Amino acid sequence: MLIGRIDEKLPISMAAISAVALAATVFSNVDITQLGIALALAYNAAMFTLSILMGGGLAWNLPYEVTGFIFNALLFANVAPLLKQLM
Repeated sequence: MLIGRIDEKLPISMAAISAVALAATVFSNVDITQLGIALALAYNAAMFTLSILMGGGLAWNLPYEVTGFIFNALLFANVAPLLKQLM
């Protein structure tokens, strides 16, 4: 959705995001930085796998999911500690 298109993966992505949110509440006692990175990895790995199984091209999906994970990991590693101090 962030890339400006709605396709067949949107409902799956929304379900995966909901599962990540649920997992975040279940594991709320874990450090937010570590949990965020782990859940981002799980989401990106699941979406990559589903995209490939649905006939998506490796040349587009692999860079998309890898850069998405790197971006999220950098945010969790750098922003989460700052937000924890404010809370």
